[in-house]
Amino acid sequence: MKRALFGALLWIATLSSLASTRIIPVAGHIPGANNTAWTTDVSVRNNTNAAMNVDLVFRADGLTRTRSITLAAGSSTLLDDAVAPSKFAGSNPASWLGQLEIRAPGDITASAHIFTQGKSGGTYGSTYDGIDPSVLSTSGAISGLVNSASFRSNVAFTNPGDAAIAISYTLRRADGSVAANRTIELAAHSTRQLSLSQDVAAADEGLSMFWSASGRAYAVGSIIDNLSGDPTSAPSVSRDTTSLFFPVVGRVPGANATFWSTSASITGVSGVDGSVTFAYTDATGHTFTRTALLPALGSIATDDVNEFVGAPAGTGSLRVSSTAPVAAVVRTFNTLTDGSTFGSSVFSQNAVVRSTNVSIDGVRRDDAYRLNVALANDAAQAAEGRIRLFDERGIEVEAQPFVAQPGKSVQIALPGSIAVRAGELRIETQNGVEVTAIASNIDNVTGDTMLRESEQETERQSELEITMSTRTAAIGVPVTFGLKHASSDVASVRWTFGDGTTASGTSVTHSYITAGEFDVAVEVTLAGGAIVRDREDLRITGSSPTPQTSTIDFTFLPANPQPGEQVVFTATGSTNGGFFKWKFPGDIRPVGNTVTFTFPNAGSFQVEVEIEHGATRTEITRTVTVGNGSNPNNPNNPGAGPLNFTFSPTTPQAGQEVTFTATGETGGGSYKWKFPGNVRKFGSVATFTFAANGSYEVEVEIEHGSIVAEITKIVTVGGGSNPNNPNNPGAGPLNFTFSPTTPQAGQEVTFTASGDTGGGSYKWKFPGNVRKFGSVVTFTFASTGSYEVELEIEHGSITSEITKVVTVGGGNSGNPNNPGAGPLNFTFSPSTPRAGQSVTFTATGDTGGGSYKWKFPGDVRKFGETVTFTFASAGSYKVEVEIEHGSIDAEVEKTITVSP
Repeated sequence: MKRALFGALLWIATLSSLASTRIIPVAGHIPGANNTAWTTDVSVRNNTNAAMNVDLVFRADGLTRTRSITLAAGSSTLLDDAVAPSKFAGSNPASWLGQLEIRAPGDITASAHIFTQGKSGGTYGSTYDGIDPSVLSTSGAISGLVNSASFRSNVAFTNPGDAAIAISYTLRRADGSVAANRTIELAAHSTRQLSLSQDVAAADEGLSMFWSASGRAYAVGSIIDNLSGDPTSAPSVSRDTTSLFFPVVGRVPGANATFWSTSASITGVSGVDGSVTFAYTDATGHTFTRTALLPALGSIATDDVNEFVGAPAGTGSLRVSSTAPVAAVVRTFNTLTDGSTFGSSVFSQNAVVRSTNVSIDGVRRDDAYRLNVALANDAAQAAEGRIRLFDERGIEVEAQPFVAQPGKSVQIALPGSIAVRAGELRIETQNGVEVTAIASNIDNVTGDTMLRESEQETERQSELEITMSTRTAAIGVPVTFGLKHASSDVASVRWTFGDGTTASGTSVTHSYITAGEFDVAVEVTLAGGAIVRDREDLRITGSSPTPQTSTIDFTFLPANPQPGEQVVFTATGSTNGGFFKWKFPGDIRPVGNTVTFTFPNAGSFQVEVEIEHGATRTEITRTVTVGNGSNPNNPNNPGAGPLNFTFSPTTPQAGQEVTFTATGETGGGSYKWKFPGNVRKFGSVATFTFAANGSYEVEVEIEHGSIVAEITKIVTVGGGSNPNNPNNPGAGPLNFTFSPTTPQAGQEVTFTASGDTGGGSYKWKFPGNVRKFGSVVTFTFASTGSYEVELEIEHGSITSEITKVVTVGGGNSGNPNNPGAGPLNFTFSPSTPRAGQSVTFTATGDTGGGSYKWKFPGDVRKFGETVTFTFASAGSYKVEVEIEHGSIDAEVEKTITVSP
């Protein structure tokens, strides 16, 4: 299984050499009505750094057919109509339905789009993640099934094993009563699809299915609109849960009297009565709730979540909490004027995929499909970052910034022109806030939506869960952690306790020395190489000791590593209740006393380790030389070669195409260009046309593994002058005023922009990175001080900006660099320190609500009003202290002379 959090726990990479098997439980090629077909497209990604042969083994009607493909390192491919009979050797039937096994000698990811064609073109269908068969369970529950005049349901069972199994299932009505019982036999490596119409009458709705098997199996329901033929998947769930999170739901009016809405079905799976609370949070952050009784083994259903909770139209997120374990199906769909619907399931998002780095495979953006990303932020602060789209070669083709406000969801379109058929999305936050992300592929003809998530179907199907002796404990009290439903095929178990410590074993005990809320995570490696993850919250109460700064260091072995060789890093020094955080090239950030990293190329790389505990933090950075570590032609990027570029004509005019040619050895990487307007191009030769006169920066970059080289040049177009606006020719002179001109803290200030936008729009940037748009906006400064306000016009490839300082409440003449924070200074004792002697540094000055940050020799960072540092040898050293609070910043630097 590919990592769900692609940069969080590096040790997973050591398993990439293990063979992989993924199954697409239901796949086929079947002719449909109106000259259409029921078809299976499959996306496969090679997650290793070596090329692989991948076998596609299709099993249907007792037949086994195999074909092979080759995937380059780190690449992916989309297999159109992957199991079409014509693509397999031998005499095959015209149509078939079965299961597809995807086998590879290393780590792969796979997913399928199973669809029918629309009468007028386009597609209606669902997506399925490829599943490692070794994690499948022997029982489960499916919610949301129906057999009515409007909808019908099928349930498919897959046996991935080498022996036949028996499957028994019970269909239950909404009140929990039994509607039907049945037992079926399922041959080895076979799939069987059953229609509910053979078990229940045509008027039965609110159905659920409970099943058990004599061996590992997969079950999935399909809810099919009888008018449109659109299927919605309803996967089986094997884990007990009382809390579900759905990041994209709502109700929005559409064109031609249509609308987009959300239905939900919740089923109790424990056999006891309970209550279920629906909590819908809209785009403004307001939450609407409704609680309903849940009969034992019964269901609660609503055709419109917004209406059910009393919320107005709009989009948001949904939390479902229950007093008893539940299964659920939530469907977002469009309803047309004839009453027909089409849509997709929104799967409950497991906490294990909430991260600062989320990866989603199999996304598509081309003439047939458009691409959106939905982000949900559960944190108390805004999440800021970027969405990066990679094509089938692993090359980045688009980067989109985002801001997700606290407790809210946001949807972002990726409308770029570069076609991607089996791409990867990486959603990266830059301020440490974890987000949940899902992607939507939308058919441009039918409007049908296919949701893709960070791969977690393995976790959803597996029965393995964390057990804890208590969910609340005091400081120092041991807590025992174990695994529910652990079986004999567990090869290894790794625990991360959220305080920087780790442990191994199926049952472990751990005590905490600080109070707080901790995320306890487990990663279970099964005998076949599959990895299953789970994460739970734990609360520790009591008074924490006052953290003290400490001297830290780290070592690494081997001391002179080669490219591709695993390096073990070991941190030393007391954590004082904190924990070690590492930062490696590529912004890889593992946690723990001992971690591993593999440098893919020769060069010199910085590695950083940090201890953080509350407001106290210290860090140290060292340089690791890999291989010979040198490249006289390009010291900034050893192995990539000297980088340069030329352009012709050298003095272009506005509207004239310019050809740019890169030179330099790529080291196996590729050239990436950045032109004005954030236009990105790829290749050794690229062309660009500047829309107006001016001087513009053009950048080319080589990226290969963790090393990057870049060069920037200025291109002057048409002489580069504009007497009205030399910074942005063609956009017009830019300016703004504000009223009142001498505002007080807490007083609303009106800002008015002036100047020709050139067809662009005004963009404002206020303290705290608050962004606003329009010719007239307002802003309220929370405290006194002097603040920068920036206004920008952006139109195509040209940009103009202007910045002014607004003084609020008179400012602070005592500290002109940081008004409001107070005059900054620091003292140190002893005043004439010696080498090896501990020196105490004390900062003075009002922090303005910020905190003191220190920088010592060796890039050692510390935090707090009073800190200590020991200079190892005699000499003169610079020490710096800084106050940072919101948009204001002050710093003071002094030179310390250390005697022998």
